[in-house]
Amino acid sequence: MAYYIKKFWKAFASLTLFLVVTQTLTVYASVINANILNALIGRNLRSFLEQVIILLCIWGLVAVIEYGLDIYEQHLIQNLDIAIRADIAQTLTHESYVHYNRRDISVYESWLNNDLQLINQQGFESLFSVIEGSAGAVLALTTLAYFHWLLAVVAVFLTGIIIITPHLLDHQLTVVSKRLTHENEQFVAATHDALHAFNLLYAFQSLPLLIAKVHRASVKLKQANVDRTVVQTRIMMMGFLGNILSQVILMGLSGWLALQRLVSIGTISAVGSLASNVFNSLGNISNLLGLIRGTKPIFQKYKAECRLIAPYKRNVDFTVSARQIQKQQPVLTTDQLTFQFGNQQVFKNVSQTFYAGEKTLITGESGAGKSTFLKLLAGYLQPTAGAVKLGSISLAALSLGNLRGSILYLDQQPDLINGTVRE
Repeated sequence: MAYYIKKFWKAFASLTLFLVVTQTLTVYASVINANILNALIGRNLRSFLEQVIILLCIWGLVAVIEYGLDIYEQHLIQNLDIAIRADIAQTLTHESYVHYNRRDISVYESWLNNDLQLINQQGFESLFSVIEGSAGAVLALTTLAYFHWLLAVVAVFLTGIIIITPHLLDHQLTVVSKRLTHENEQFVAATHDALHAFNLLYAFQSLPLLIAKVHRASVKLKQANVDRTVVQTRIMMMGFLGNILSQVILMGLSGWLALQRLVSIGTISAVGSLASNVFNSLGNISNLLGLIRGTKPIFQKYKAECRLIAPYKRNVDFTVSARQIQKQQPVLTTDQLTFQFGNQQVFKNVSQTFYAGEKTLITGESGAGKSTFLKLLAGYLQPTAGAVKLGSISLAALSLGNLRGSILYLDQQPDLINGTVRE
């Protein structure tokens, strides 16, 4: 997440500025509340009315800023989503044919949709709340120190306890977050498989199987969501209890200071409001930080995917130019070609020459390796031993662009793309 924060730092800086302004006005409103109470105690009508008008203006300005902030935050979140999806798509386009197809398409769909929903809710929205809460807490603590230093010291001590306690459940939250993102992938894969089999199930009057598969996948996804909610609720309750106890302690302290004539009676009202601001903010922050940490496994998964394709991109040095390819004879040859899946050998030491313009029929039983052989000829798969050559150049020495520009392989599964020919 830090990478995208740095990438959009200007937008985050602007957002932070307005959040700080909002929290400054909110804290100032608490001071105005104290002034209003002091004016009432002193029976000063003019001061009372002035403070009430100021309070109305403050909250009106806060409402206007909050309206703009909500819209701006959504714009920023969507821009972040676009950037993340673009990076995922960029990563996938650099993968080899084998590496990409080791997963079902639905897994990648889950990355681009379900995972981003989690990142938005647990990550970015929580981060905005953390920024807002932190600004409010710092300003409120500063104001408490203005009233009396002891209020600020006790508040800082209590906030430390509130922040540290939820960290005890960090490991549990990471585990359930990993499981949820995995179950999201499995759910999309299961429903994708069931819905694509509709015509087959319809023909054999087996449509209830579709319902059963969707139900089973839903039950597993439900349990993963419930498990995550249980951990999140525990974190929330720890923050809530710490919040309430801290507010009561600080209110009691302000009352004692008032009895000792160290602060005014109106300060009790301000301290109550400021204590609520501090401890609500910090109580929520501890919960929100836990949610933000819960998105870490998702970003780790994306990074792991990048690391898997990085060696492939680094180690291949394509030195053959398009002009060199054009000079080659239009002949495709296999030299002692051998290929196996795991421990199962598909074919061994196949040597064959294919000339341009001639038609070649490859026959064999289903599963004998006909499609595999064609994919080897097209460079989709890498042989276990031997080589495939275009003229005198091995396909392994060609870049993906030059390879696709020289050899075309049409998959047996037809694919339709929504769009136009111009696109």
